[in-house]
Amino acid sequence: QAIDPVAFMLRAENDLHGPYQRNIRDLKYALSLEPELAHAHWLLADIYLATGQANLAEAAASRAFQLEPENDAYRLRWARTLEVLARYDEAVEETRAVLDGEETHEAVQAQALLQMGRLATIGDAEIRSKAIPFFNKSIEIADRLATSRDRSERRAAKQLLVDAHLAVAREIAVQPFNDQLESISQWVGRASGLAEDAIAKEDA
Repeated sequence: QAIDPVAFMLRAENDLHGPYQRNIRDLKYALSLEPELAHAHWLLADIYLATGQANLAEAAASRAFQLEPENDAYRLRWARTLEVLARYDEAVEETRAVLDGEETHEAVQAQALLQMGRLATIGDAEIRSKAIPFFNKSIEIADRLATSRDRSERRAAKQLLVDAHLAVAREIAVQPFNDQLESISQWVGRASGLAEDAIAKEDA
């Protein structure tokens, strides 16, 4: 039988964040067999982001998006790599395109809102004031998805909830809020509880 590149890609995706070297090897091998396997490029971008290789992440994510330009998840990961590379205007443009999509999946929309919130925090005071509303909208959507019957969707939603709660805590920390310390403690406490739940119930 011919070697199936998808099998190598799926083995990497099954446990994407460890061990990284093995997963990178699997994904590169899959791409050596089928260079236009967009999902493999997308997964590689995730690993490169996680390991601090932003230029490689951008190249992989942009290739995935070039191969499937209608895929909002691929566009969003590319936007994330642009953000990490400090190409903020491009990152905003691509993230907004995801949010404006008429058929964007809720999970991707929630991620895009979180990303737009992060981007808003680097703007002027008027733009920065929109960050927490973006985070809260992301939390609202992720809350619904956290009870999904689909395990991967549920797990991703809980991870997003942790990230969004911590993002709110960080933003409160640099803004002149009343009862600042108490508010920060509450948001961090919720993030901790969500993380513990994901570990216990989702093996996250």
